[in-house]
Amino acid sequence: MATVPYDGASLVYSASTGGAVASNRVPVNTKSGNYTLLYTDFVVRFTAAATATLDSTLPVGTAYRIKFKGTSGVLTITPSSGLIEGVASLVVATHSAAVDVVFDGTNWDAF
Repeated sequence: MATVPYDGASLVYSASTGGAVASNRVPVNTKSGNYTLLYTDFVVRFTAAATATLDSTLPVGTAYRIKFKGTSGVLTITPSSGLIEGVASLVVATHSAAVDVVFDGTNWDAF
């Protein structure tokens, strides 16, 4: 089996099936301060109170998993434009809480 780079993740080529299948490995980006998430991010872990800014110029369907590992303060998730779940910012105040967000072209949905 060979592994080839693919958009920040990887594909694994399987000789038995003759094709590439997506790997379940994704990069984890750890931040300790304010950060604007990039198109190449997927999982972002914040280890301290911060603001995570979501770039609202990205393609429809852009998705992130954002986790707050800080022991004090809060993580504020704010779109560069539009709303997240109908409000200007989403606050994550619980240690080890995570939220998935998906861009619909105008606003962000949280799951």
